[in-house]
Amino acid sequence: MGVFSRAKETVWAAKEVAHEQEKQELYAEIGRLTTQLSWLEKKLASSLSRAERLALVERDSREVTTVVQCELLSLHRLAVDYRGQPVTERDLLIKRRIDEFLPYLCE
Repeated sequence: MGVFSRAKETVWAAKEVAHEQEKQELYAEIGRLTTQLSWLEKKLASSLSRAERLALVERDSREVTTVVQCELLSLHRLAVDYRGQPVTERDLLIKRRIDEFLPYLCE
């Protein structure tokens, strides 16, 4: 084994140690961020009303998808996407007729 091969091994060993240390630091950071995110989700869910959390959703955000926003705000995605349909006059008339006959059906 020559001088150059030992030097090469030493450089690789140093790089491997540095890589392992960097990896451990990243795992620690992921752990911290996960804990902070969990805490924030709980605080938002308990301190804001559903309507307030719905108002925070940015439907056209490019940074955070609607699905992720709903998870963070403890909302069902369908609640964000739902658009109620207006009640037609015909539907109201039918509902009134049902209400008129309901007492007779319950006798």
